Amino acid sequence: MALTLFAISPLFAQQPDMQDGQPQAQQQPTRQQRRGGQGQQMLSPNFRLAGVWQQVQIYTDSAGQAQELFLPVWKVLQGDGHFTNFVMTYYKAPAFITQEGDFRVVSDKYYSERTRQSVVAPELVGVEVMMEYTLDEEKGEMILRFMLPNSEQPQTERWRRVRLEVPQQLRTQ
Repeated sequence: MALTLFAISPLFAQQPDMQDGQPQAQQQPTRQQRRGGQGQQMLSPNFRLAGVWQQVQIYTDSAGQAQELFLPVWKVLQGDGHFTNFVMTYYKAPAFITQEGDFRVVSDKYYSERTRQSVVAPELVGVEVMMEYTLDEEKGEMILRFMLPNSEQPQTERWRRVRLEVPQQLRTQ
């Protein structure tokens, strides 16, 4: 089973604006500042990524065709800047939270997570890590690129936004 771990990536050429070696933070609006007239919410940078995401792995089947495998791993990015990752193992075991903390959008290509608690990567607690993301809003897909600590191999994760609709695959069955 794949569990999600994040690390700072030195591999990607376009880094966010840096000041004193740290990415510059975008000012996060307060809850009241995010509210527009008539109770409508104005979008903060976090709202672009906000939602429930399921991890997807692409594999090649025996016929050589690329297939998607939806993993039992979810990421919840909240508009207020909190995140939670959780896993559902199998039918006889309960789901459990693997990691939680805060995130902030740094630019249209980078966001960072600061882990508060983790059962899969305690070494990341209190550490702000940067991830390069590519967001395809039409497809509802986010691709993250990062390096794991003590690794020279770049990692890529694919996440699909969970929508309020019955998936096409289930409608035809």
